[in-house]
Amino acid sequence: MRALLLSLVVLPVAGCWPAPGAGVAHTTAVVYTRGARQNTVSVRLKVLPQDVFAALERILETRPDLEIIQRDGGRRFLEVVKGDLRLAGQVTDLERGETLLFVWADAGTTGRTGRGVALDAVEQLCQELGVSYEIVEP
Repeated sequence: MRALLLSLVVLPVAGCWPAPGAGVAHTTAVVYTRGARQNTVSVRLKVLPQDVFAALERILETRPDLEIIQRDGGRRFLEVVKGDLRLAGQVTDLERGETLLFVWADAGTTGRTGRGVALDAVEQLCQELGVSYEIVEP
């Protein structure tokens, strides 16, 4: 998602699909859940947390349409808005070179779904990092 922050991306971006023959060790798992007001996505990446957070910041540098309302480098947390669309992401170190990215998305009155916004952001992040992903429904 060129949806935001983490996500932090709102425009659909091509790519970031599992490569043919790629094993689970090379594929990121994306788990989607839906809440009453927000949609969430958790992403397990075989990428160092500092690299994931840096990729999120690079994406935001290319998105002047997104307003950063919270940035906490110590906690590796970002939150952005565009009108009433809100997207936030938290990067957590799982150790051994793995990272958990948790994305919260509220599409507001954009006509999109929070799920779509969150997944677009994840897709853009995966593209930025050069990794494939697989969506796993809970």
